[in-house]
Amino acid sequence: MNDKLITLVLAIAYAPLLVMGLLWIAAVALRLAGQPAFARWLALRTSVPQPEQNPPPQAKYGRDS
Repeated sequence: MNDKLITLVLAIAYAPLLVMGLLWIAAVALRLAGQPAFARWLALRTSVPQPEQNPPPQAKYGRDS
């Protein structure tokens, strides 16, 4: 197998781990610097919101339908 291909596959495989590690280090640095509220705000701002629950059929059409 080509050495460049192996290097590319390993880089793609380990890139998310490296990014998570860097973000964790940044969060710890912010916490140690006395800015935990900023780290919490950043996590809330960049997180994906949870989907809303679908209402039960009785609530949508009423009980008599």
